[in-house]
Amino acid sequence: MPSPASITNPETVPTPTAKRRRLPRVRLVLTVLVGLALVCVFTPAAYRTVIHSGLLVMAYEKGISLHIAKMKGSVFEPVSFYDTHISDFTQARTMTDVYISRADADVSLFALVFKGGMGCLRAVTIDGLNAKIKFQEGSAAPEEAPRAHAEGEVPWLQKLIPAKIDAIHVNLTLLEGEEFVKLQNLRCSASDVEPGVVSADRVVIHQPWLTRTFIAVKGTTAVQNEKFSIANLSLENGVSVVDASSDLTEIANGRLKVDFQISAFDGSIRGEMKSAQVDLHDLLEANGSFAQISVAPLAAFFGFPGKAGGMIHEGKFTFSGSPRNLEKATLSVHLEATDFQLGNRQWNSLVGGATLVEHRVQIPELHLKQAHNELTLKGDMTLPAEQNEEWWKSEFAFDIDAKIDNLTELSALFGPDFADMAGKVNIKGSINGSNQSFSGDLAVSGSDLSYRTAPLDTLHATIHLKGNELQVDQLELASKNDFVRGKGVVNILGQEKR
Repeated sequence: MPSPASITNPETVPTPTAKRRRLPRVRLVLTVLVGLALVCVFTPAAYRTVIHSGLLVMAYEKGISLHIAKMKGSVFEPVSFYDTHISDFTQARTMTDVYISRADADVSLFALVFKGGMGCLRAVTIDGLNAKIKFQEGSAAPEEAPRAHAEGEVPWLQKLIPAKIDAIHVNLTLLEGEEFVKLQNLRCSASDVEPGVVSADRVVIHQPWLTRTFIAVKGTTAVQNEKFSIANLSLENGVSVVDASSDLTEIANGRLKVDFQISAFDGSIRGEMKSAQVDLHDLLEANGSFAQISVAPLAAFFGFPGKAGGMIHEGKFTFSGSPRNLEKATLSVHLEATDFQLGNRQWNSLVGGATLVEHRVQIPELHLKQAHNELTLKGDMTLPAEQNEEWWKSEFAFDIDAKIDNLTELSALFGPDFADMAGKVNIKGSINGSNQSFSGDLAVSGSDLSYRTAPLDTLHATIHLKGNELQVDQLELASKNDFVRGKGVVNILGQEKR
């Protein structure tokens, strides 16, 4: 006798007839769904609606405002977008406003459906683009870092990188307060199968460190292994970008990394820069080297009005900070130069470096040599608050070791006040200053000295600086058979500040 567990309720067992009735219903539903999908794909209006809706969803997820006035095209031809307006306002208070007259996109339906969208754009053509990126003065980096993508996850922007792009009539403006960079009538073409071109009628730079306009800028482009590069970009006679390249995958992931090589001023400059964000809200790091730079064309390029000459044989630089807040950035430079002239300042060789941090210059070591004079200096100083303010009115601290065999030659370095002096002087010690109050100790010795027509055979002195007083101990002056020994105090700035 069968157990109760082995007995099955006949009402719960589907009969073959019930199965046969259900199968046609499933086939009907699948047929309807496939039919609807085919209608959406092959009906131009429905196809454009799907693409438009997808773009709106992606824009919404990124907090971007997107408006497309009109669309044309179908699955059998490129989709055209007319009068597209894109705007964005980031956490770092950057306003982006882009208007595109027309853009044509050749979409691969197969990649869109079966490859998750990767490589879905075969080609993009843009005719008429005006973009303005406005950085708010004093804006800071966003508090939240961009979301990191999970391992193996491909960002949507990378999926939309086209295999070929051609853009004409492009105008781009980067603006912050009164400072700006403008690219006017830019044209760019690039693909992974053939070389492209990039050109601009005008590139206008108006920055505190450079005000210049470049006319008829032109170069070539290339895309290889997801790396986009610009080469032989001539800015003006003697200044060109030999190569600048960036990884498109890094850009798609929201990061920037650019390697560059520039031919300029009869020499070369090369290096790299990288940032955690493409729009440079975050920390930018750059480093590189330069070699055989002629000072005369370098000074002319940056608009220095006086005489200039000499050669910077080699050097290196580093930068760390936000381009949006240069006052807080750190810039370090080390160089070796010979026969240097800048205005009335001249010397035969210079080896040394300096680091600029928040308006303060740190000099770990500087060795300067004229024909008969040598000066070794290290220390730091605060840059003057006003452009024409004397450096010694700011805060500074220096260790000095000077061997001067010809005082007259110092007029080519420190100004004409030394033109009436002659002789030899050795100076060693330290000097500090803050708010026109000084401290420090110097040992001074000299021989065969003269000031205008007054001769002096020897000089020995120990000098102490205190407040605005120069205290002289162990002073000894000798001229032929005459000599003076003593000590004294000189008030070097008038009445001492209280």
